[in-house]
Amino acid sequence: TIFSDIDGDGSKSISKDEFIREMTKKNRQDAFREFFAANDTDGSGALTADEIRKFASEDSEASVEEILAQCDANSDGKITLEEFLKGIDG
Repeated sequence: TIFSDIDGDGSKSISKDEFIREMTKKNRQDAFREFFAANDTDGSGALTADEIRKFASEDSEASVEEILAQCDANSDGKITLEEFLKGIDG
């Protein structure tokens, strides 16, 4: 359940620290979602290598390949939002 996910120590109550940690995680995920949407320029619901190159333009081609390797769980050459969030947040 959502409650047990937030209650990290299993105390059956949510401490201030647990609450702050969860809200920080949610804010990060919201920011990642916005970043993903802004960079999914073709609206396909997935980031292609070309779209990754645009936001990683200052980095090398190796960085694009590293991003794909880290996030593209099914190795289809694209990164879905779900893959992106898992790859970035671990």
